[in-house]
Amino acid sequence: MASHGLAIFAKYIPGKAWTVLGRAAYISAQGFPMLNSSLISIKAQIMVIWTGFILGLIPYVILQGFTRLSVISIIFTIAATLFLMIKKIQNFILILLSKLIKKKIEMPVINFKQLYKIAIYYFVYWFFLMIGFFLLVLSLYSDASIIVAFVFPMAVVLGVLAIILPGGLGVREGIMIGYLGLVSIPIKVATSISVLARLWFIIGEIFIFCVAFIMNRKKRVYTNTRGITQ
Repeated sequence: MASHGLAIFAKYIPGKAWTVLGRAAYISAQGFPMLNSSLISIKAQIMVIWTGFILGLIPYVILQGFTRLSVISIIFTIAATLFLMIKKIQNFILILLSKLIKKKIEMPVINFKQLYKIAIYYFVYWFFLMIGFFLLVLSLYSDASIIVAFVFPMAVVLGVLAIILPGGLGVREGIMIGYLGLVSIPIKVATSISVLARLWFIIGEIFIFCVAFIMNRKKRVYTNTRGITQ
């Protein structure tokens, strides 16, 4: 919780690397190797994107069929699945990375059973965000269908992939407006929803950061107290 929460605003730094490195740096400070922590953090980021794509892609394909966006999303989802589960593909990529940084990199492969168990937690994470977003939409447009809930994961994921834009600013809102338009929500209302969704999400991030800060502070106090007593 602390590693995620304390680095949660790093996504607003162009490049997005600090989101991954921030979590890894916190974990490595607890005695774990920085390289291994970074690789695990990268896998966590891939899992977020992978599960978000799956949830956001299904209704989009139903509404629009196989467009360029849906095809790209399907290709990325398949590529992420192969990378997570097939050792040969993962080893090939890791060899390239090892040559690039001139240091051997090893990463455990997640088999299908493990992937299934881990993915459940990420799907639950998206589920709560989708329900929250749907209730937000209903507060502005009471005739909205439940399918609008699937707008949020797709918009967030594409915002994450917009590496040069801090927090996916503009990309997330643009995707959201376009997606809401597909389900017959007026553009003016969709624009208001996209802006409020950003504010709503930032408030949630502030809450998570505060919780992480408090937990980290309590952990330090406990560690220092324990050290003194010993």
